[in-house]
Amino acid sequence: MGKKKTMDSRLRGNDIIKIAEDLLEKIGEATFEIDSKMHDMGVEIEAVKTKYHAHINEWKNNLADTEKDLIALMKKNKRVLFDAADQVDLDNGVLLYSKKLHTKIPKNAVEAIDAQGWEDGLKRTVAVDREVVSAWPVEKLTVIGAERTEKEVFDYEVNR
Repeated sequence: MGKKKTMDSRLRGNDIIKIAEDLLEKIGEATFEIDSKMHDMGVEIEAVKTKYHAHINEWKNNLADTEKDLIALMKKNKRVLFDAADQVDLDNGVLLYSKKLHTKIPKNAVEAIDAQGWEDGLKRTVAVDREVVSAWPVEKLTVIGAERTEKEVFDYEVNR
């Protein structure tokens, strides 16, 4: 890293050092309390998840099965249910029927669209890999307008 400096006795009385010591002590206390409460919270959250997980999953599966049954019932009986209307009002809800256009896209569509040069039909995501670019030599960085500079970094370590 760099040079390490330990405080000798003449600097210990310095107000700046005293303030820094006090701030580091407060940061240490706050970090300890946060870590402790985060751990406690995690334990409690896991207990609550465990308590309700099976029951919720049972109801989610029940809901999914019931929704499939209702859709199947509507498909099988669409002439009876939706003969004169696209909506059937019932005591417990509403059944809805509609038609919409759907586009079936083949598996080789990306290659076919690309071959035609129809860029508007493709999603492309491009990003700079900062880790790779940071490792490039200066000559390459200069070509793209990047530069390597020295940056001051201030950090701290708390004694526990």
